[in-house]
Amino acid sequence: MKKTWVFTVLILILLAVTACGNSEGKSVDQSRQLLLKEAELYIKLMEMGETEEAKSSSEFIRNLADGEDKKQFLELADLMDQEDVEKVRALHAKLGGEYIEPKTTSNVLTEANDKFAALSIEAAQIYVESVGPVSLENRTDIADLIKSNYLLLSEEQQNDFEELAKFIENDNKDKAIELHQKLKDKYGL
Repeated sequence: MKKTWVFTVLILILLAVTACGNSEGKSVDQSRQLLLKEAELYIKLMEMGETEEAKSSSEFIRNLADGEDKKQFLELADLMDQEDVEKVRALHAKLGGEYIEPKTTSNVLTEANDKFAALSIEAAQIYVESVGPVSLENRTDIADLIKSNYLLLSEEQQNDFEELAKFIENDNKDKAIELHQKLKDKYGL
């Protein structure tokens, strides 16, 4: 449930910060990409055995499904409720996501670490790419999202993300941009 709230806040921040100049088509595409990323996260969480955490993905997808693919995204959510990971993989790919091969246990933890790092980097990107000032409330929401993800990272990775969250919260954009780029390069994003 907490993850659903965090993603909802992330969407609202994304919409608030990028509202000026966005066409409706771009917004729909961003929503679709977010739904596909949520499905990808579900698959990876299930591979890690995090069944309880993965359950909120279906609710998230149901709440945001819209447009011409709404029926297929709702079917995807139903498959998640049934915990049919193989059918989720196939439908995720059919909807335009990259097919995710089943992973061995040794690769799953490393990939999960990278996924949580990528989510934090994407959240920071909202702040880094903003034009004009970002409200304290939005900066705090972004920093909180980063903090909630970095707690799931290995200890050695946490320091950079903790520092990035502080830069954003304190509105130190130059330092945030620099560290954001360093982390993007480190994780190949």
